[in-house]
Amino acid sequence: MPKVMPLLAKPAPVKARKAPDTALPMLVSELSDDELHAHCDRCGRQLRLHPGPHDLNPRARLSSLLETLLCRAQRGGRACGGYARRLVLIRDDQQWVLEPGGRWVEETSVYWEAADFAPTHTH
Repeated sequence: MPKVMPLLAKPAPVKARKAPDTALPMLVSELSDDELHAHCDRCGRQLRLHPGPHDLNPRARLSSLLETLLCRAQRGGRACGGYARRLVLIRDDQQWVLEPGGRWVEETSVYWEAADFAPTHTH
């Protein structure tokens, strides 16, 4: 009788993330048609920076915005005072988050699926 050897499970291939068609911006002047949002670390509000009402220095590095943006949203009659926790870049239905070291990382968990929420019924 032949000896039966267990089959080794071969891992499924990892799907490679689609690389952006063009390089991701590092300066404000490189944003072009991209959307840029800042997320406050204190109140959690999200502000659309680009295109937006603010005149950002076109030569400013995007990573420096994490240190210089201060949230002035009003809460209880006082300004929040929190800093931008993260910057989110939106381009062609894809999103990236700027890490503190200045590297963009693709964000895949920001959208909710329709099945994630269900209406509650009270009787």
